[in-house]
Amino acid sequence: MTKRAPSTKQSVGKNGVLQIHQAVDESQCAKWTAIINRNQKHWIQRAPGAWSFGNAWYYDVEQGLAHRYFANAMMSNRKLQRLPGFVATMLEATQYLRDPRGRVCKEVRARHQNLGPYWCESGIHIYTENYGAIHADFEGLICYPKAMLGTSTCAYTAILSIAQPPRGGGLTVWKRRVRASEKEMRIPKKQQIEFNYCPGTMTILDSFFPHKIQPSIFDELSPQRITGVMHFLHLSRPYPHWEYWF
Repeated sequence: MTKRAPSTKQSVGKNGVLQIHQAVDESQCAKWTAIINRNQKHWIQRAPGAWSFGNAWYYDVEQGLAHRYFANAMMSNRKLQRLPGFVATMLEATQYLRDPRGRVCKEVRARHQNLGPYWCESGIHIYTENYGAIHADFEGLICYPKAMLGTSTCAYTAILSIAQPPRGGGLTVWKRRVRASEKEMRIPKKQQIEFNYCPGTMTILDSFFPHKIQPSIFDELSPQRITGVMHFLHLSRPYPHWEYWF
């Protein structure tokens, strides 16, 4: 049976998922939406009815365009600076994350600080049609094969709802860690949770959990589903910290 997600929790650890309501004011989301739409010439179309504002690692990897992602990473980060406070808001997710020992870790480093100026800090998704398949988010660990294939890796995905259709468009999450080495992703029949979205809601999940965007019903007043995304990986070097990227 599908269970409705709890409305609030204090933290999320490995094998967990958490939803934070009013992580940012809806009025701020409206301002960001207006800026994103004014900069439509900078959108990158990824599929019919699907765009990104700035780079998106998994899109470029799937399309064989990793070189384009690396070349444009710093430009993508500058584009996101057009959204005042957006990256800082996404980084607030770290106050809810637990490290492998179950502790709060306050230190953060952008991946471009660790691996050079080829990585984006965050990104924006824009959908005007239903899009998305069941997937997990471990492709971002490709530069750390041990973390990608290991069972003790502590990695999270934070998703901020910025603009939302009147119905649908939330997230279905299956609470089972899938392994990158699995030949086929096995989706459990149980342990399924439905998370509804509204502008300003942040959802944080273990990046190894399968998840899928729920079907959206758009109208003329709400023709878009816009989300901000940031990934986090706990690393012990050069000191314990959350590395973030998108």
